[in-house]
Amino acid sequence: MYNGTFQKRNRKKYCLQILKLPPAAAQEGNFRQAVRYLYLYSLDLLHRKGMVVMMADKTNADYLRELRGNPYYKTFSLLTLAYEYVWFGHMNLGKEQFDELNGRFVAFKNELK
Repeated sequence: MYNGTFQKRNRKKYCLQILKLPPAAAQEGNFRQAVRYLYLYSLDLLHRKGMVVMMADKTNADYLRELRGNPYYKTFSLLTLAYEYVWFGHMNLGKEQFDELNGRFVAFKNELK
């Protein structure tokens, strides 16, 4: 969804879409996909706050380097670790595990606002 710097005319549409995706995936029982959407939403929040610059060719490590020294670094690094275990480790989550991880993403979102 990002191609270099994100085009502003698509930002509102993207933000509305990304908010709907985690609950829809979770409702379908696709908790792994829901975690991916939560992570992307968190990156988008950091981008909108000017803390990182989202680009298609960046890695999670690149975003963490951008955040180094930022008060949100530790929390985001723990979310990144959890996301990478779930997504790249192909970890299947149960509802209880997802709810706990979702709570951490929600707390992070609330800290950023």
